[in-house]
Amino acid sequence: MTTNTEHHHLHPEGHHGHGRDHGHEHPKELTIIVNGRPKHPHSDVLTYIEVVRLAFENAVVNDRTVYTVTFEGGPHHKPEGTLVEGEDIRLKDHMCFHVTATNKS
Repeated sequence: MTTNTEHHHLHPEGHHGHGRDHGHEHPKELTIIVNGRPKHPHSDVLTYIEVVRLAFENAVVNDRTVYTVTFEGGPHHKPEGTLVEGEDIRLKDHMCFHVTATNKS
């Protein structure tokens, strides 16, 4: 039997404590899937352009090329959706991203 003083809170991310774990220098290594390939990002939050560059290493964002980023298997508050320029996303282990490039005519 566990008493209140013995109970430890375990957050879904696996961290003990009561608040968000800001400033954690070495996040647990995550594996995400980008266009069918496993990737190991150095952070647990990625921006739109960082996801695009995981899919297309030499990606250039300009007026001629648009990248569409969709994801699934994300965090409970947003398990799937679309990521657009200027946004970032908190990663979840084994989250899947689909990135496509479209050339404007």
